[in-house]
Amino acid sequence: MGEIINLRQARKARDRKAAEQAAAEARALHGRTKAQRKLEKAEAEKLTRAVDQSKLETRSDALDLDRAVAADPDGKAWDDRLKKVATQKPAPERAPLPKRKKPAPEMPE
Repeated sequence: MGEIINLRQARKARDRKAAEQAAAEARALHGRTKAQRKLEKAEAEKLTRAVDQSKLETRSDALDLDRAVAADPDGKAWDDRLKKVATQKPAPERAPLPKRKKPAPEMPE
């Protein structure tokens, strides 16, 4: 004869297993580790600094920026500017420096 089981407990166990599997799939698709989040944040900050440092700011530019911030408190315009800069082609790389020749080792006499 078969084993007697509680159907309510069996349904709950089945549902828990399905929920755990769905959660694992969602973590695999959308989850990021703390290290990945920190890396992305650091890259965004580096990009922001690079944009700010390469900018030639005049008095009218500063006033325009103040007006833009006042008009766009959510910062969506700023996000669009960062995306535009991120999609620009990078500057061409410089040619590598020539390697220095090592002096020949001295031979013992």
